[in-house]
Amino acid sequence: MKWEVLKNPKVWVPALLFLVFLSSIPLWVGEDREDKHGREPHEVAVMFENAYLQLNGSSIRDLATPAYAKKLADILDISLTQGSQNNRKIPEDWVIEEYRLDSDHYLIHLIYVDDLGQSGSYLRVKRVNDEWRVESIRPIQFDIEIKGLEPRIIRGG
Repeated sequence: MKWEVLKNPKVWVPALLFLVFLSSIPLWVGEDREDKHGREPHEVAVMFENAYLQLNGSSIRDLATPAYAKKLADILDISLTQGSQNNRKIPEDWVIEEYRLDSDHYLIHLIYVDDLGQSGSYLRVKRVNDEWRVESIRPIQFDIEIKGLEPRIIRGG
């Protein structure tokens, strides 16, 4: 091949555009974070926290892993078929530290300030049958599992 061919813009411009296209694929393809309901892990964490505050057994059943939902129902003394028992919600200015362990497993630290002061939860969010499911995790276990990982910070409101 002669080098004179590369001097022709009709040759190198399309090649350059093709290289730019290939290198930008990770930016526009993104991650497959949504489940079959179109929800992302951090959205499910916020929905779960609201369901917990509202003592909404049916939402807890739909968002939590089955074993954790049963445990919460026993602790809160609610039925997993009843709806919201109050109107409590987390404030709109919540902050989430989201740690990605793999494409189907996230650890989430949800932080917000309510009437009682700073509150929050440490949650494990896993994809089960293409649905995000939540369960609580102890802070010590959370710290062990996130060691060396950088969080993605997500702000509400």
